[in-house]
Amino acid sequence: MERLRNVPFHSLSRAVDMLCLNLGETVERFFERPKPDGQVRSVPSYSIHLQTQWRFVRNRRIVLASRDIYEPFAPDRVGEDWEYNLVGRPAVESSRFDVLSPGLSRRLLGNTVAACQISRLGDLTLEFSNGIRFESFTPSSLREELWRLVDYRKEEHLVVFDAEGPKRMAPRLVLSALEELSGWIGPDDSLEQAMEQLECYDELSAQELEKLKRTLSHDGMFHIKWLGDRWVPGFAGDGTPCAWWNYLHKIADICQKNL
Repeated sequence: MERLRNVPFHSLSRAVDMLCLNLGETVERFFERPKPDGQVRSVPSYSIHLQTQWRFVRNRRIVLASRDIYEPFAPDRVGEDWEYNLVGRPAVESSRFDVLSPGLSRRLLGNTVAACQISRLGDLTLEFSNGIRFESFTPSSLREELWRLVDYRKEEHLVVFDAEGPKRMAPRLVLSALEELSGWIGPDDSLEQAMEQLECYDELSAQELEKLKRTLSHDGMFHIKWLGDRWVPGFAGDGTPCAWWNYLHKIADICQKNL
């Protein structure tokens, strides 16, 4: 992570409950979406995507932390049906993260990464030049993805930790989810055929399993983690090379079409 030394802070954002800690100068990169022509977008040189616990600390005080995404800023002004994943609301209806993160971003603008450290357990620490420290914490004994550094300049993804090897799909879990959706699935739908294949999961060849996982991830929007692999071999996806982002793009597309 030496590449991050002296790199300036760029911005903070979130995708649902995944923190995006953006660093470096703005660069222009081409993305395949929206299809068919794609588009050129302005992105930071580096983006750290965190799906683990984290916090920003200054003067021995936590100024922002991962739990703030799930907590309403004004708990006495929201009902029991409050949802953390909605953004763009007035402050009294938003999460603590959405209200507090812009102020933290303003304090970090103009500052650079003075030091960067990764422990053997995957904990990440960034020291900024104004004294604010960012810390992430590994909360699980499983070696699963905790965070990744996306280097948009080199178009590289450095994952901590990637899976040590393929994991088995939980066919009953996936099948029960499909059965819940059965009212939306037509008789000739690819997901109907996927349900039939899942019934004889243990008899499928490696090639048939690969095809089944691609069908489920593309047509059913099952996340790669549900299907037992970090990365489905041959999975092209739509947009970036990151399966997680592809999944979020698909969800966003459906929301846009149904607004």
